Amino acid sequence: MTEHGKSWVLVTGASSGFGIEFAKQYAAQGRSLIIVARTLSKLESLATELRERFDVEVMVEAVDLSSIAAVTDLHQRLRDRNMVVDVLINNAGHGLQGPFLDEPLEHSLAMIDLDIASLTAMTRLFGEDMRARRKGSILMVASLLAYQGVKSFAVYSAAKAYALRFFDALHRELKGEGVVVTGPVPGHVGYRICRSSQATSYAGIEDDHDAARAGCSCRDPGATGGPHECGARIRQQGNDGSDLGDTALVASIYSCRSSWEIEWRSL
Repeated sequence: MTEHGKSWVLVTGASSGFGIEFAKQYAAQGRSLIIVARTLSKLESLATELRERFDVEVMVEAVDLSSIAAVTDLHQRLRDRNMVVDVLINNAGHGLQGPFLDEPLEHSLAMIDLDIASLTAMTRLFGEDMRARRKGSILMVASLLAYQGVKSFAVYSAAKAYALRFFDALHRELKGEGVVVTGPVPGHVGYRICRSSQATSYAGIEDDHDAARAGCSCRDPGATGGPHECGARIRQQGNDGSDLGDTALVASIYSCRSSWEIEWRSL
């Protein structure tokens, strides 16, 4: 049952990694959630856990966000149900590791569809609604790789550079419209970037990632002598170019043994 005018938090890429942590953080605050990813079974499992543990309303949407048509359909379905998305967590994405010229072209293009095109479409559609209400928050997950081109991560680092500059620009554009736009810039957590040279589609890439995660050192803190941690922070500038420091989002150190703490701050 959907309540007219009710505020929701929409988390993409909610079937793993940061997406799960974001969902848990907001559920712990008593927020109603829309969790989105490609794999229905994983979403349903998470939804059951969140409902039982936090007694919150959770809506499951199994959507392949690499399809812009699917993104548009998702937005329209939620609108038709009068579901107000007050917080949008643009977390969906995947990365490929390896020499650019050795990776099948369709893999690189699939990553661009998800990490760039989908991010842009989600932000445009839900951001317009927020601006009309003069209220809302949008988060985009970037990466430290966004700051430079990185060997064997050519397309991924370029995609994350897009996310970094995109949220930085929109932060400046929309902060006077009642919409906070920001994002964490985490370091390596060894979770979503695995080799997938045998996969032939985005679904295949994701399945290969699932199989490979068990071997990622971050998943087994004991293998590296302790929890793998990375700092996550952003810096913003004022309209006059002055440095405003670490603003808009405060993220704790992410650890495989802990969670991702977030706090929004309007400038």
